[in-house]
Amino acid sequence: YNIDESNEPNTLVVSMAYKENWNEIADLWFLGMQTMSGVLTIVPWISEFAIESGWAEGITDMLVKVKVGTLQPNVKSAFEDFLCRLVDSNESVIPVLKKAGALKMCRNHRLMELGKKLFGD
Repeated sequence: YNIDESNEPNTLVVSMAYKENWNEIADLWFLGMQTMSGVLTIVPWISEFAIESGWAEGITDMLVKVKVGTLQPNVKSAFEDFLCRLVDSNESVIPVLKKAGALKMCRNHRLMELGKKLFGD
């Protein structure tokens, strides 16, 4: 998913490279996100890689730009679960996410669980 290839600004779309075959591979993307979320607490270096590579920051940057109300519920859940598990496994990601605009991201897309982990109740 990205916003750079969208015809409408601030809309999250499937990358053009995958669009033609998305119906066949969509489940694999969601399964991959679920698997990554699950192994974050088991394999510590993965959380470090997600932070150091800029992946976590990139997700936040991207979701901050996505127009309110256009994020598909299943995509929203996949990203929120991943980021929540990342926070649980490595709290050093918290300032990275905050600096990238996590407050706006959580408010815009109602990422309640992530918001609680980052900013408290």
